Amino acid sequence: MSRQTLAGAAHILLLWLAAGVTHADTPLEPANETAFCSKEGRYCAHSTVNPPHLEVFARRNPEDVLWSRNESVTKGFLSDDGKTVVSCYGGLNLIPLDATLEFPVVRMLHASGNVEEIRLKLLYSDIRQLPRTGSHLEWGRCVGIEGGNALLERADGTQWQSSKL
Repeated sequence: MSRQTLAGAAHILLLWLAAGVTHADTPLEPANETAFCSKEGRYCAHSTVNPPHLEVFARRNPEDVLWSRNESVTKGFLSDDGKTVVSCYGGLNLIPLDATLEFPVVRMLHASGNVEEIRLKLLYSDIRQLPRTGSHLEWGRCVGIEGGNALLERADGTQWQSSKL
């Protein structure tokens, strides 16, 4: 391979790497489907994006759907009793720059049909507390379900727990 060819290939590689860096803080596209189980492993959930659908079932009998709804869960956690799905914001830890404290970052979907939302105002007193990336705000992340509560981690690393699910 000639030096000119190697130099051209290196140049293309550098451009490709630079393009990746400029988009490093862009939220990931959601997966077409996700699956997750309760911590104890007795119940599992399966979700699709198109069409948006969620099914919860006993792990030992996946054909027997316990409850479902027409909603997509990109990242979720299932309670040990199989009755609540904690659905985390699809952009993961990044939210739009124009978000307000009313922005929902978690939806708690209950088998009963009830839906609760955790909004930024429960985690922060001022939107300026959220670190800014190149094109987004970083709110934190979903950690899971601990002791029957949804557990979240703020951008500064401190943790927050919901009331009992």
